[in-house]
Amino acid sequence: MKYQDYITVSSLKEALEQLEKYGKDAVIVAGATDLAVKARSKDWYESKYLVDISRIQELQGIRKEQGKIMVGAMTTIYELLHSELIRKEAGLLYQACGNIAGPQIRNQATIGGNLANSCLAADTIPALCVLEATICIVGPSGTREIPVEELLKFCPPCVRHEEMSVGGCFYGIPAGKKNTLEPDEIITQVVIPVMSKDYRYSFQKVGRKKSGCMSRFTLAVAMKLSKDQKIEDVRLSIGAALADIRLQKEVTESLKGHKPDSELFHACMAQLGEKIRSQVRKVDDNIEYKAAVCERLGTRTLSELAFGTAFVE
Repeated sequence: MKYQDYITVSSLKEALEQLEKYGKDAVIVAGATDLAVKARSKDWYESKYLVDISRIQELQGIRKEQGKIMVGAMTTIYELLHSELIRKEAGLLYQACGNIAGPQIRNQATIGGNLANSCLAADTIPALCVLEATICIVGPSGTREIPVEELLKFCPPCVRHEEMSVGGCFYGIPAGKKNTLEPDEIITQVVIPVMSKDYRYSFQKVGRKKSGCMSRFTLAVAMKLSKDQKIEDVRLSIGAALADIRLQKEVTESLKGHKPDSELFHACMAQLGEKIRSQVRKVDDNIEYKAAVCERLGTRTLSELAFGTAFVE
């Protein structure tokens, strides 16, 4: 792997100074799991200065404050999976993390890196959208906070190449390409509102293997039933199938106020299947497969949630 220099920083101030100094030639390194794989196939980083932020203490840790869970951007997937706070208070993210790659990757990969890399097959992003999480970002002009679903840009070609392999990604430097981050900005933490215990939730993943593979399709859902057993709220997000990742509000809105019904769920997911077909038909040869998986897996998952057979903490 070729690069100009490898710079290790110990504070956000120092990191921002390096990003300002090297501009678009600076690349942030967190767990390096995606960067290292991409570097095998092309000389993405030959002219780049790698800025290692792994030693910044401000970016570490998981804590709860005022009804919200604060997750430092350098928190690894392993740490999320071994956090009782995440398991009990953000169970959907816990389920998603359990589907990410294998132990070696989980030990290195960070939640901030998973977001900043902005792969449409990233397992944490649909879950975080359903949890209505936000991202705290710092840059030269100060700090800002955005919903997770506003991070990714609309990128139809990403559906095709990202599901195949990380090494096949033609965006070696995602900032300014696939997401709304500026080249001189850093994700500092993820803020997750604690979901009411009235919600049932489920994360589903389809891949070429049972484990250790990238997602071909992901589904994150949370549902809340009223006292009279009508659907009070439902949040749904999918990954690796559309040109971005966000809450599918226009699809799920039709479910609210109704009694749970399998045919109703199928009609909802069929609408989302058609959205998949119409949005990315020209760039993904597997579009019919993904649309069918969306319809069938989505219908089954909604039914399991509604009728009480899915996970309830």
